[in-house]
Amino acid sequence: MRRIIVLLCILILVLVGCQQQADKTKLEGAFIGGIEGLSIAFMEGAPPTDVYDQGKFPFAINLQIENKGEWDINSTQTVVEITGIDPADFNNAALKKNVGQALFAKRNDLGTIIPGTIVTVPFEGLSYTKKIAGDSTFNIRAGVCYDYGTKATTKVCIKQDMLGIGQTGCNVNEAKPVSNSGSPVAIQEVKESAIASNKLSLTFKIKHLGTGAIHKKGTACSNEFENKDKVYLVVNSGVTPGPECSGLADANGNPVTASEGYVSLFNGERIITCSQQIAIPGNFEKYIDFTMQYDYSQYIDTQLVVKHVG
Repeated sequence: MRRIIVLLCILILVLVGCQQQADKTKLEGAFIGGIEGLSIAFMEGAPPTDVYDQGKFPFAINLQIENKGEWDINSTQTVVEITGIDPADFNNAALKKNVGQALFAKRNDLGTIIPGTIVTVPFEGLSYTKKIAGDSTFNIRAGVCYDYGTKATTKVCIKQDMLGIGQTGCNVNEAKPVSNSGSPVAIQEVKESAIASNKLSLTFKIKHLGTGAIHKKGTACSNEFENKDKVYLVVNSGVTPGPECSGLADANGNPVTASEGYVSLFNGERIITCSQQIAIPGNFEKYIDFTMQYDYSQYIDTQLVVKHVG
C-alpha cells in the first residue's frame, strides 16, 4: 500500500510539473493567443427588458467594450452604432458615436496577463414617444467597427545546401509551428520546402476564425464588394531581397508578386505561397514574421418590449 501511495505521489508531482512547464511555455511564447479582437456586451438593465410608450419610461443602452486581443487600437475613431429602432420614435436619440479613446491590447507582463482596455459606451435619452395599442417587440442590434491586426511568427530551417541529403540539424521539408497574436484572423498550416540549393518555399493559410466580418483596412468597414474579406499582408524575413509571394494584389486589385499586398479571402481563408532567396547560406534557423491589417465589424442582439400605458 505504501508503495502505491508513493507511486501516486510521484505521478501527481510529474503531472503538476508538466502542467507548470506547459503553462510556462505558453506564457513565455511569442503571443498569448486567442481568436478575439474587441468584445461587446450590453450592460445589465441597459436596455431594460420592458419600457412604456408615450415617453413615460426614459432609458439608456449601455455597452461594455473590451480589447481582448493583442493589437493596439490607437485611433479614437472606433465606431459603435445601435440599429433596429427608428431614432424618430425614440426621442431622436443619437444612436451612433465614436468610442473616443484608444483601446490598448492585453499583454503579458512577466507571466501575468494584463487585460486590454475596457470602456463603457452610453446611449442615453431614449424613450418611446409614440402611443401604441398593445405590446410591441423591437430587435436591437449593437454593432462596432474598428481597425485591427494580427502578428504571427514561424521559424524556418536554413542549410548551406537547401537540397542537400543527409544533413544533420533542423529539417527543411516539413510543417512548421506558428504562433499568432490574439485576433480573429490567423496564419495556419505553415510548411517549408526547398526549391533550389539556395531558395526555400513557404506555404501557409490565412484563416478567419472570428464571428464578425473582415473589410479592407481604412474603409470604415465598407460592405462594397471590393472591400469585403480583404486583409493587408506583410511577410518579413529580415533579409534583402525579401520574399516574393503569390496571391497578393495592390490597392487597385492588380496582382503583384511581392512581400506585401492585399489578400482576398474566399470562404474565410486563402492559401499563400512565398519564395525566399537565401542571401547568406549557412546552417541555422531563422524567424519569419507576418503582419495582417484589416477593418473588422461585429454585432450583438437583444430585444426590447414596448408596452402601452393607459
